[in-house]
Amino acid sequence: MKILNFIIPALFGLIGIFAFAPFSIKFLIFISYGYLIRLLISNNNGVFWKVFCWGLGHWGLGMSWIIVSVYYYGETTIAMSSFVRQNDTPTFLSTIALLFKKLYGNLGSLRFYIVFFEFLKKGN
Repeated sequence: MKILNFIIPALFGLIGIFAFAPFSIKFLIFISYGYLIRLLISNNNGVFWKVFCWGLGHWGLGMSWIIVSVYYYGETTIAMSSFVRQNDTPTFLSTIALLFKKLYGNLGSLRFYIVFFEFLKKGN
């Protein structure tokens, strides 16, 4: 695989962090997550590694403050804060979406996101 197949998803993940404070450029989150959803419903080879690189760009480079926040304000050990950081919700959702894609084909991950967000809208 070309190196660009790993760099481009990481860059799309990285631009998503600019939607959060202190930058607050809100539309970038739609670009970043739109690219992620496009990856999930595409039929490309190596989609797992592309999603993994997107996650490294978004969560590995941009959300490292979560470890510090959980460590200092949650009064936990650094190992526990790292565990919490690595197993956060988006990583979990992406893993489940990839599983749905594997089980139900191209639109499986999209079905998962639709069901998940409908569940959130109900306020359960």
